[in-house]
Amino acid sequence: MATANQPRVIVLTLGPGKCQPNQFAQVIAMKQLILGLTLVGLPLASMAQQQHVCAADEMRQRLIENDPSYLEREALYEAELRELMRNSAVQRDDETVYIIPIVFHVIHAGGSENITDEAIFAEVAQLNADYRKLNPDLGQAVPYYQQIAGDVKVEFRLAQIDPDGNCTNGIDRNYTPETLVGNDGSKYNFWPRTMYMNVWTVKQMGGGAAGYAYYPSALTGVAQIADGVIMLSSDVGVDGNTLTHELGHSFNLAHTWGNNAAGIDGVQGTNNMVDECSDDGVADTPFTKGHKPGYCRKHDITCTAKPYTNTLMTFDNMFAGGGTVDPTTIPTEVDSILGQPVLPVVVSNLTAVGVGTTSLADGNFGFSQWGTGATDEDGPDTLYANMTGSIDLNKYYEFTINPELPFAHRPSTITFDLSRTLNGPRTFAVRASRAASFSGNLVALNSASDPNLKVESPSVFWIKYDVDATITGARVNLASLFPAGDLLNPETPETITVRIYAWNAEEADGGFFVDNIKLAGTFGLMENTENYMEYSYCSRQFTIGQVARMRAAMQSNVGDRRSLWQADNLVATGTNDGYQPTCPPKADFYAQMSTNLVPASATACAGETVTFRNNSSGGAADSWSWTFQDGTPSTSDQRNPTVTFSGSGWKTVTLTASNAFGSDTRTNTFAVNISSPESNYTMLQESFESFDNFDNLWPLHAENYDRNHTYFGRFNGAATTGTHCVRLNSGARNQLDLIDPTNDEDIDELLTPALNLVGQTGAQLRFRYAYSTGAVTLEEATERLEVYRSVDCGENWSLLSTIDGAELLSNGNNTDVPPAQWAQKVIPLTPSSTLTANNRYKFRFTSGPFSNDLFIDDINIGIPVGITDVNGNSVFMNLFPNPTNDHFTLQVTGMATERTEVIITDIRGAEVYRNVHQPTGGANIEISGRGLGLSNGMYMLRVANAKGSSTTKLLVGE
Repeated sequence: MATANQPRVIVLTLGPGKCQPNQFAQVIAMKQLILGLTLVGLPLASMAQQQHVCAADEMRQRLIENDPSYLEREALYEAELRELMRNSAVQRDDETVYIIPIVFHVIHAGGSENITDEAIFAEVAQLNADYRKLNPDLGQAVPYYQQIAGDVKVEFRLAQIDPDGNCTNGIDRNYTPETLVGNDGSKYNFWPRTMYMNVWTVKQMGGGAAGYAYYPSALTGVAQIADGVIMLSSDVGVDGNTLTHELGHSFNLAHTWGNNAAGIDGVQGTNNMVDECSDDGVADTPFTKGHKPGYCRKHDITCTAKPYTNTLMTFDNMFAGGGTVDPTTIPTEVDSILGQPVLPVVVSNLTAVGVGTTSLADGNFGFSQWGTGATDEDGPDTLYANMTGSIDLNKYYEFTINPELPFAHRPSTITFDLSRTLNGPRTFAVRASRAASFSGNLVALNSASDPNLKVESPSVFWIKYDVDATITGARVNLASLFPAGDLLNPETPETITVRIYAWNAEEADGGFFVDNIKLAGTFGLMENTENYMEYSYCSRQFTIGQVARMRAAMQSNVGDRRSLWQADNLVATGTNDGYQPTCPPKADFYAQMSTNLVPASATACAGETVTFRNNSSGGAADSWSWTFQDGTPSTSDQRNPTVTFSGSGWKTVTLTASNAFGSDTRTNTFAVNISSPESNYTMLQESFESFDNFDNLWPLHAENYDRNHTYFGRFNGAATTGTHCVRLNSGARNQLDLIDPTNDEDIDELLTPALNLVGQTGAQLRFRYAYSTGAVTLEEATERLEVYRSVDCGENWSLLSTIDGAELLSNGNNTDVPPAQWAQKVIPLTPSSTLTANNRYKFRFTSGPFSNDLFIDDINIGIPVGITDVNGNSVFMNLFPNPTNDHFTLQVTGMATERTEVIITDIRGAEVYRNVHQPTGGANIEISGRGLGLSNGMYMLRVANAKGSSTTKLLVGE
């Protein structure tokens, strides 16, 4: 039995039958190191969210905190990888496809998490499409990232030979409640990583995680048995890339934002993503801070954005008498970002539309034939109201802004200089094709340095004075073209066309000139939102740089990745080209309960349908032959048949699974327990003093779901009545169990027989329990005792009560046996409508890492009436516990309102106790036998009040 000061050691395990003596010695030597390294409990969070995150960064951070050599190993490995990538630069045309044997360990408890073979086959097919750049949705990615998408040249194949040389289909199914935990302790039956890539699938994980994996350098020695991927079963074989992402970590890819783990050691951020931009060490993936699940805006430049101001047009080659298109070459000003030369934006040459066909001057862009409306006077006209003309949408200067891969843009302003002849236009405005589509003027920004220019209305420029001087810095705001977060991006053929309109000329032949057009804004390399190492849930590709890094990891011996694809290993695992497996199936099955509680015992009412799940392994079966004791049908050839049973008790079921290479048969004499729809028991009083009662009255007395060393059993040496109780030995530790030596999250149950409680208004469930913990703080005491009720023979369960924390710890850290203190729990069985002819109750205990033994005694269910007196007559008294070693309780019909006399006599008839108890108001009558001086032996107890009287035996003893 564990004690309160037992060392807190968390050790990984190979799984049942996989631990060798020398391995165990290594494990003991490494206990303190492995503590906190790999069995990291991820706090359970709501699973309501449909999209999850990866816990790889968090697990890496835990390793750093607990293993002083971790960062040194990682740095050495990184240096080796970079050298491999340099040496492999001349081998970029290498077409070698690495074949990787893979095994799926399906960790399940008989629910939907026991995914089908077909789901796994579909997952492997998707995995291979992703890693070979054959995924059909690649064409939906940003064009630039389509261009640099990489083919990893890896093919994953399900193993056909297991580590013992037996046939397999690469799917290993393990029944355990660990599927509800989803951490390293759930990694059952590890296969050697020198031969296989291990993948474990579970029902749920903590912290909203979809999965995690370790880098190749992370786990050494015995700790390597945690190497591989663990992921949600619900993500297997569906439209998603969880396994693609996690295997990227296994081949040494970081998240696109690097190794920062938000939420660890004060690092700010959500969903494990940091608030600051960071890098993953791959040249062709840009800086990013990651994108939350469901964020698929492809053109984000938050982390790479930088401002630019470019003089686009100076019209140096424009000359008088030339055509309507400026022939001057657009300046190719070069900026840089991430070390790459870029042209922030590409624009077309300025064109004149609807005005004169001949330019008016050299070195700038000017034409006549604008709309009139200004007064032709010798002196200045300083009143805007005197302008009588209106904009003519058919007369303008025009140029187009065109996005260029791989950069997205957000233009902010256009600035230009202008001038006019003395009879030219006095007003002008700028419009654009985006959003308003030339229907409204862009906001005009006045240049305070030029007194000749004024803004009216608020988007029309007005030349205040009738002058022909050059006016500098007319500026318009492009912000209205870009709603919040929007960008001009190269994914679509969209462009922005800018038009400059002029009107209110004094005469039609008046000229309007523009020069030095400048464009300002922000541009950046588009962040790779669609990368498989993102969280966005719209992943579509690895980059060429990531491919180089993964292939280098596969060429390294670190983490045994190189050994996986070697020819001799492919032969050993049956994944070599041309291998034809000749595997017969290995028959297995279970009753698949439609219960709302997982795991659940195999129980059903007579006449109710039960579905049996074929769970065979080895070679894939293509035919099945079933027989069912008392079943309808009694035989079946279906893969997953549905059956009804008659009678009651355990039913025997046999399955023979076959294929072209042979067959195998399995018989289970405890396949399902069938109950009568109506129980013969109307109440339960159990103090566990009778072995026959425990063996016969409790036909489903215990469920050990993990099939390990902890279980409920009848115990001699602790009790509140007599000398026996029932004990769960959750304080026992099995150091040979490398998976879970602490019993953390182990689930065991004690189930009652069925009871007919119809019409028993006011029924109660009462029991006594004793428990202590090895935890030091209340927060560490995570174990809990839950009480459930079923009204359909155990097919579905509803929670009645949870006992945890301080309420559960009746003895604190005191592990003395017998327990020093017992607590009582009383649960009203309401509403009365649920008190049916088949009520069943169970006590479900979920262990924590510091659990001790749990003791339960004196379970009483029903209304305290209906026992039989010494003459065999049905009376109205309930006495419990009986036998007792001290305290006992009386419940008598009428005692709530009537005075009740209690008389106890010894076996000779001598009176040893007499008392008249006043009306109790509904409380019980509690009496201490030792307080009365009662010695061990048999006594007669008589009760009487205005409602009647009754006599029964009272047994007192240790």
